[in-house]
This record gives sequence, C-alpha cells and structure tokens, in this order.
Amino acid sequence: SSAQGEDRENHVFPGLYKSKKDIKTAEQLLDAVEKCYKSFTTDTIKIYRNEMGVQPYQKERFCLLIQEQIQPDYSGVVFTKVPIDSYYDGDSYLVELISGHCGAMLQGQIRPEASYIINGKSKQLDVKKIWNAERANLDVGKELLYKIKQMTDRLIGLYGTELNIEWGYEREQVVILQIRPIQHVKSSKRK
Repeated sequence: SSAQGEDRENHVFPGLYKSKKDIKTAEQLLDAVEKCYKSFTTDTIKIYRNEMGVQPYQKERFCLLIQEQIQPDYSGVVFTKVPIDSYYDGDSYLVELISGHCGAMLQGQIRPEASYIINGKSKQLDVKKIWNAERANLDVGKELLYKIKQMTDRLIGLYGTELNIEWGYEREQVVILQIRPIQHVKSSKRK
C-alpha cells in the first residue's frame, strides 16, 4: 500500500501503511485490501503528518500494489550513497542482506546478517564486507554481489544517484521489490 505523498523531498512514511503477505485465497485478499486501506486513515498517519509538518493533499488517494510474493534465498536493501565516511569517496553502495525475507530487517526488528560496501566506480566487482555479527559463516558469494552491482548501476542510470533499492534473490535472479529516492529527512518539530 502507498499514497501520493508517502515519500517526498522532506519526509518519508516508512512502514506506516500496512502491507500483507502470504495471501492464498480471494477472501484473504479482500481482507488484506481492507486492512491496507484502514492503515491509510489511522490516527498514526495524522500524528506523523503533523509531527513532520506535512500538509495532506486535498484529494489524496490510497494506492495498492498487488504482486506475486517470492520466496527469496536472500533479500535486502541497497543504498547508493554510503553513510560511512572514507568509503570510495561517495561513489559506493551499501548492501545489507539477510537469508529469506528482509521484512523484519527493514522494520528494524532484526539486524542484517551481512553488510557489504561495493565500489560503484569500478567496472569489476570491488567489495568489502563490513558487518556479519549474526552469522559469522554467511557468505553469499561474489556472483550475487556482482548481480546486485549490475542492477544498481542500471537503476542509477535510469533514476539518479540517490536510491534506496529493496531486492530479493530467487532462482539465481535479483528481483527488484521497491525503489525509492534516498530521503533527507528533517527532524521532528519536537525539541
């Protein structure tokens, strides 16, 4: 689920609108649509808008995307600007990943199983592993990381240099689940 004003230059609404997975029947689909719509009208959204100083649109519309659910071997997120000083002078990608679905990781409930910095300037794969506390033996291999680099290079060519890309890896293919511009969020009005 989404909305017209979900992500803009000065605010984001990460995880505030409901999403549903593991839907197998038409009844479950109708129930999921209703729950997604109700999340669009909650007090949480109103409070968050107020805190961020976001004015609602006069005729804001609820949006719903229904897509096939994959069962990825790995999934995660790529940030095309690494928020860590001294990595490749700013032309690098931060890849955070987990085995299976990354939903809990994206909601901050669990940490990535591994994180990598990929040099975006290099034509070849130039990668550094920077995080792997959960599973010291998790190694996704260079083939997946190279595919992520190729996908990221193509998306930057299409959509610009500051992207947040959610992806999954199933049947030896990288599947793009969502692309958003990296947001530079202002702090809340509260002090």
